Formats: sequence, structure tokens, C-alpha cells
Amino acid sequence: MTRQLTRRSVLLGGSITLGALTGIPLLASCAGGQGTGGQGGAKSTTLAVPFLADMQVPDPDVFYEGEGLLVTTSLYEGLIAYAAVPSGVVPEYSPENRFEPLLAQRWQVSPDGLEYTFNLRDDVKFHDGTPMDAEAWRASFARRTAVNAGPAYMLANVASTAAPDPKTFVVRLKTPTAAFLDYLAGPWGPKAVSPTAVKEHAKGDDHAQEWLSTHSAGTGSYSIQEFLPSSTYTLAGFNEHWSGAPHFDTLRVEVTPDVQTQELKLRNGEFDMITKGLVVDTINSFAKDPAYQVQHFSLALKLAMVINPQGVFSDKAARQALRSAIDRKAVLDGSYKDTATLSTQFYPVACFPTDAAADNPPLNPEQLKAMIAGLPSRDVSIAVAAELGAAGMAAGQLIQVQLQQLGLNATARSIPSSEQFAMYEHPAKGQPDLLLAVQGGDVMHPDNVLRAVWRTDAGPLNYYNWSIPAVDKLMDEGSASLDPKASLSAYQRAAEILMDEAVNLNLFDLRDNPVVRSGITDFVHDPMTEWTFRMGQLNEANS
Repeated sequence: MTRQLTRRSVLLGGSITLGALTGIPLLASCAGGQGTGGQGGAKSTTLAVPFLADMQVPDPDVFYEGEGLLVTTSLYEGLIAYAAVPSGVVPEYSPENRFEPLLAQRWQVSPDGLEYTFNLRDDVKFHDGTPMDAEAWRASFARRTAVNAGPAYMLANVASTAAPDPKTFVVRLKTPTAAFLDYLAGPWGPKAVSPTAVKEHAKGDDHAQEWLSTHSAGTGSYSIQEFLPSSTYTLAGFNEHWSGAPHFDTLRVEVTPDVQTQELKLRNGEFDMITKGLVVDTINSFAKDPAYQVQHFSLALKLAMVINPQGVFSDKAARQALRSAIDRKAVLDGSYKDTATLSTQFYPVACFPTDAAADNPPLNPEQLKAMIAGLPSRDVSIAVAAELGAAGMAAGQLIQVQLQQLGLNATARSIPSSEQFAMYEHPAKGQPDLLLAVQGGDVMHPDNVLRAVWRTDAGPLNYYNWSIPAVDKLMDEGSASLDPKASLSAYQRAAEILMDEAVNLNLFDLRDNPVVRSGITDFVHDPMTEWTFRMGQLNEANS
């Protein structure tokens, strides 16, 4: 629970958080942008990137945040990955092309949905020089389960693993699990960790957690050279990587909590990119400057207005009317502008067929206006997750104005993460009537979205303790079904029930909008891995 709360509290920062924090000293940069970020001069092979906040430890079996994925996905690799999506393209649901090989070249699933066989790549080495093989994967699965931190739940249904030969890894499940391949492809999914390094650096039964809090033992394009929490992380290129040595031989990450300082350093050539934190107008300003480029990558995450089933909107008809009362386009134009797109489906981008689970309520504010006299109260409180920053607060205030124009006494206020993630522990009647927050699962699968947010007793993301037994039953049916059409049908019916109950109003599909100096190329991004790319594949024009 703590891990999920910690990750989500960072995840909610979004791609346009103001991020004006202070208090951590800034370090002088030796960034790759010096002499290259529009300033001229000799080429460097160091790439410098800021973080707004310190990351959790880079141990892949503990790490469960958003801030830090740039580091962990550069150090460690999984069996498979989500297929990359080009900048500016909104991906569609595509089960045939959903995944691509990573450390596994091929995989097969048994007809009963219980056995997964992975054929591993040849000649893959860990950073310590030992081979990545099937026994190493057995040890990696066992370590994740033994450490039992936030992401361990993804392997909870594993009954056994086997290594019939060095290049064949077999996983046996207890019951069919529709999202299992998604768990393996997701950014917080199981990663290959050198069993030799774990054994060498273990202290008692800590499975080398202390050592891996400042070192790495993966197969990724980079390894940790120096890790100074709250300060600087320096990663060195792994020249023996199976795909070849990365173009940038050093990644330098500086914890720089003030986004204005980040912007200054980017313009001075000390940073090469800013992955998040800039306000919309600043992003658009960079887009007009030929010294920089702005990428736009779809994310499988939504900004939603979650509705309290008690208090002002305790009546389902009132909640349904509320969903049609908000002019979402006007809210988008006045807040996130072109850094997000209007949501038209219940599930996040690419999680579900595009022609199913449509969620695009027609605008009809008069329906709610006619019901105001019969509401328990005209006072409507709107909470906005603080990590949404300036754009999120602007969205909340625009919704406030729209409700006021209908005759409600609406007020919007920002709430800190501590209050937001404690909501599910307290009676919904004493909580805000509406909450603006990011919604989505850990992976791009409808089952995970349902379990993380809407399952009975799912905390902390089930903010108002919604309990709809029919939805619980349908998500279990969908996960266990071996018939893809029947599985999708179950998730479709679950979405229809949730929309009928008016549990929320999906506002926007969020995007990553990183600003990068011109000349950097070959961006590879998947919709579940926010605020980063596959850093080992980045290149430079004319290099």
C-alpha cells in the first residue's frame, strides 16, 4: 500500500506540473548540452536531464514511482516491452501488435492459459559480465516475490517457474490471468537482475536490497556509476549491451526541484531536455524556437473528475446529470490546451478497442440546473490533486465557474497527496464532492484499470470506497476467460455499469510533452512509461 501511494503521489505530477519546489541544493552541471544545446562548440557524449524530485531506490523490485523510470528502465530490462508509438500518434488497441521482444525473442502461451514459454536472446550479459539465462530469470522472479514490495503483486499468481535449458524460461500460473503479458511488458514489471551480484552483495536475508539502492545489476544500456540520493545520479554506457553500445556514453540526472532553474539550464545548454514540469505556455514557446523540439507522446492515463456517491451527488440521476453538465472542451482550452486531448472512452488510450466503451456524454447543463432544487445541498466542494500543478488547478477553477453558473455554490481547492491518498480510509460523506486526479492502472490492460481503481476495497485509488459487486464479478470473469471476445465483453459490461452509476467524468487523455534540444533523434516511447524514452536508443543527427 505504501509503495503504491508513493508512486501515485509522483505519478500525479503529470506532464505540466508547475513543480516550483525548493530546498534541495543545485549542483554545477557537466552536462552534454554544454556546447551542443544551441550554443555551438564540440560534441559531447554526456546527456544531462533534470528530475523535479528525488527518486525511490533504483532497485527494480522495490521501485514503484513515476519519477525515476528514466533511470530504472535504462538499467534493467524485461522479457518483453510495449510496442513503441511515434510522437504525435494516438495509438489504437491492437492485441496483435501490442508487445515487442526485449530479452525474450519469442513467446508462446498454452491453450489453457496457464503456461508461458519464453525463448531468450543469445549473448546477453549482466553488467557484472555474467550471462542472462533462464536460471537467472528464475532467480529474478523469486527475488521479486521474496522482496515483496509494491510491484510484487504482478507475480502473485505465478505457481512455478522452470528452466528446461539455458535459453528457455517457463512460467506456470495458478489460474489464467488476462493481464499477465501486460505485467511483464509494463515499466514496473519484473526485470532481469544478476543472481551472482545479488548473492555476492546480500546482507542476511535482504536479497542485496541495500547494495542495489545505489548500484545496478541489470542488462540495460546503462549501469550506475555514481548514485547520490537527492543530488545526482550518473549512469555509464554499457558497451557490451546486446543491441550495441549507446550513443551517449554517460547519462547525468540532477535533482533540480525548481522548474524555472531547469528552464534556465536548458536554455544555457547545461541540460539537454526537460521531461516534465513546464507550464503550457512555456512548452509552446520552446516549440517555436528552432534550437529545441517538443515531442508529444500519448499516455495510457486520464485526468478524471471522480464523483463522491454520498452528499450532494448521492442520487444517481444527479451524478448522471453532472456528467453532462461540464463543458469539457472549454475546460481543456482554458487549462491543458494542446498538451492533452479530450477523452472519448472509459478506458485509457490503447487499453480497449476504440469502438467500444465509448464515454463521451453530450453537453446538457440544463438537466442538472433543473435538479438543483432537489439536491441535498447547493454547496459543492472540488478537490484538485496538488501534483496536477497550475494546469490542474486551472481546470478545477473552470469547473467551479461552470457549476456556479448553474446555481451551485462550488469552490475548488488544492489538496496535498497525504490528504488525497487518505480519502479512501475515511467515510465518503466527509470527503469533497468532486476530486480531480489522474486515473489509470500500472499497465495497459482494462483488468488492471478496474482492479486498481474500482474494485471493492481497492485502496488508495478507490478514493470514495465505491463498491459495485457486479463490476467485481465481471473483472474476475474477464481475467479468467480464455476467449478474448468473452473477456473483452466482460470488461465492456463493467465499464457500462460504471458509466451508468456515474462514478466519474473522464476529462482528458494526458500526454508526455518533453522539451529536447534540437539534434537529438530516435525517440522510442511507449504509452505506459511516462517522462522518459529508451535512453540507450537515443542518437544525434549527423553523428
